[in-house]
Amino acid sequence: ALDAEGLIDASVRVTCYDADFDFARPLEARGKDLLVSVTPARAPASTPLRLKSTRFTRQNPEIKHCGMFSQFMARRSAQSLGYDDAIFVDAAMNISEGPTWSFVCFDGDTLFWPVTLSLDSVTAQLISTSEVMERKKQEFGTLALPELGAYLGAFAINSSGIRPIALIDSYPFDEGLEALEAADAWG
Repeated sequence: ALDAEGLIDASVRVTCYDADFDFARPLEARGKDLLVSVTPARAPASTPLRLKSTRFTRQNPEIKHCGMFSQFMARRSAQSLGYDDAIFVDAAMNISEGPTWSFVCFDGDTLFWPVTLSLDSVTAQLISTSEVMERKKQEFGTLALPELGAYLGAFAINSSGIRPIALIDSYPFDEGLEALEAADAWG
């Protein structure tokens, strides 16, 4: 696929579907067709994100699916209010993820990964379970929005990289990647 597009590095998305899908008989779906999309890899943005919390729970969070309308509407709504993106919280105000990225925060000593009904990000799994991270302090659990004041930095993580977060609603994060680098948190 890379050669066909003349690319050295790329983002590749493989979608399984059934070209003969019958809406009246969904049990008969076979998912036998593949759609492969290849786009040039994006350079990671370095500008810290300004986020608006939005109550949202991903439909079927255990499955990576192409039903992204609600996530992009949340992003659009946040941007219409002057923010860069949305960050999702549940009914108890626990933080989960962003529309297309995972969330992690840092208190100067420990990386904290929220555990909620969200899609398990491959990139976050690779980082959190890497050999380097086995020697680092990490915690996994729920994180309520009002608890953000205890953290120095917060980050959005996806296949494009690690992006610092400047603020979530009125909770600022001033130290960002500098805090992680000073603590050698990534290795």
